[in-house]
Amino acid sequence: MRSLSLTRKGFLGPRPTAPPQWTRFVWIFERTPNFTWFRDPYNEKFLNLTVGYADVIGLMLFGHHHTDTFHLIKDASGSTVQFALMSPAVTPWFSSLEGAGANNPAFRVYDIDESGVLNDMLTYYINLDTLNANGSTPFVEEYSFKKAYNINGAINIKAMDSLVEQLKTKDAVFQTYVNYNSVLWKPEMPQGKFKGGQLCSIEFADYPRYYACMAQYNSTHTSTQATTASISETTTTSISQGAAVSIYVLTAFLFVIFCDDFVKDLLTLY
Repeated sequence: MRSLSLTRKGFLGPRPTAPPQWTRFVWIFERTPNFTWFRDPYNEKFLNLTVGYADVIGLMLFGHHHTDTFHLIKDASGSTVQFALMSPAVTPWFSSLEGAGANNPAFRVYDIDESGVLNDMLTYYINLDTLNANGSTPFVEEYSFKKAYNINGAINIKAMDSLVEQLKTKDAVFQTYVNYNSVLWKPEMPQGKFKGGQLCSIEFADYPRYYACMAQYNSTHTSTQATTASISETTTTSISQGAAVSIYVLTAFLFVIFCDDFVKDLLTLY
């Protein structure tokens, strides 16, 4: 067992040349996700590794982005072979990026069984306006991923692939995503290239297919106020701020179990 933080871009090694034979699974957790937070060559190398080792990677958990989102990872044929989850942040970020907003403070608890199956993700949050008025405001449950998106069974590649198709074709499902993307901070339904930016980045984690996807969206943008979405009532279960932060920290200390050959390919450090 090895505990590892992948904070240096030197971890990117060669893509495996033959299908590996594994008896154990790997969980990758890291602050900074790939895609636009990586330069193009590093993003490509990272994706090549995750595609090559798709059968051995169980989960990929990231932060840094502050918003609540995820990326599918596809092989050369376009089949989804992995997905990367981005947890919302405890710290709010009022972004200066075009079309971006902010987020309410949040953290996430992963429900994973002993075999490594992801059963659910529970996100807890605080409304900033309420917190500013009352400093003792507790974190409350924002939503259950499984319930919000009507997922039956485990949260796996098949379920996430199906969810992306629903985001693209069902406005109500996409509205639910938009609401939680900013942790309920003034959600607005994006239009034009900003809607494309959400959908294309979720479906395509590599630059060539992302830009090809974006080409179909207009360069103009008109913002409309989000319609009221059907969101389940938040539970009455509350967690004090101190306990919430403790849980957040504990969830960050996930152990990554590596096979020796995987380490050699993944961790060619400077």
